[in-house]
Amino acid sequence: MFISFIIPHYNISKQLLTRCIASITRQGIPQEDYEILIIDDGSKELPTWISKIYDGGNLRLIPISHSGPGGARNRGMEEAHGEYIMFVDADDYLMTNGELIPCLEYLKNEKPQILRFRQVVSTNENYPKPKKRIKFTKPVTGAEFMTKNNLPGSPCTY
Repeated sequence: MFISFIIPHYNISKQLLTRCIASITRQGIPQEDYEILIIDDGSKELPTWISKIYDGGNLRLIPISHSGPGGARNRGMEEAHGEYIMFVDADDYLMTNGELIPCLEYLKNEKPQILRFRQVVSTNENYPKPKKRIKFTKPVTGAEFMTKNNLPGSPCTY
């Protein structure tokens, strides 16, 4: 298993979660190379409909007691079988025009500890802009990066 997509889920609509899952399955990644873990963080109604729609062996629904998105992500990491993990929030989606494929090729060829990429957000002018952008000029180890920086931005950009 190459990559595990971890989706923390808490009371998100069926429409948004379906869009999120579909954006992953439409990336063109061979099914044997990825898994999708939906970590339900104590939703009022467990999204059991997922198993009826996505009956492939690479999607798992894992219910946990409510512990917040960090707890859901941590549980996802414990359950993941992939060499790499990627967090995707249940109300977000991946662009489906092949932009993830070069990232995966880079992971396969270079084997970095962390890969950061750009996140596309709403074009709403009220959306807060990042205050500091880190420029990467060459690959560094995760430990080397962390001695000089915090991990800025969303966990969904790594």
